[in-house]
Parts: sequence; C-alpha cells; structure tokens
Amino acid sequence: MLENSELTLYAYGKSNMEALEALARDFAAVWNCIAQEEDAMLEASARRLKRQLRKAVASVWRKV
Repeated sequence: MLENSELTLYAYGKSNMEALEALARDFAAVWNCIAQEEDAMLEASARRLKRQLRKAVASVWRKV
C-alpha cells in the first residue's frame, strides 16, 4: 500500500508496481477534477487540496 494522507491518496496493489500504477491513476483523476478546476467551482476543502496538489507537483520539478 502507498499513501499520502496530506493529499488523501491511497493506492493498493499486489506488488509495488501495481500500487504505483494505481497511485498514478488516482493522482491523475484528482488532478483533473480538482487541481485544474476554477476555485469558484470548489468548496473550501477542495481549494485546500488543490493548493496542496499544485505545491506537491511544483516541488518535484524545477524551472529551467
């Protein structure tokens, strides 16, 4: 099992690779539904999650 409770993502698989694949699918779904949505369309808790998602993605990439 893989988890990131801050981002409310939990993934399960028979192997680490299956868990990573599940995590990627779940992250993509949350990203598409929340991180790319306009703030006005989101409730306060979803806006907080949106900021956390964007911060998490920004932390693993550097601008060049």
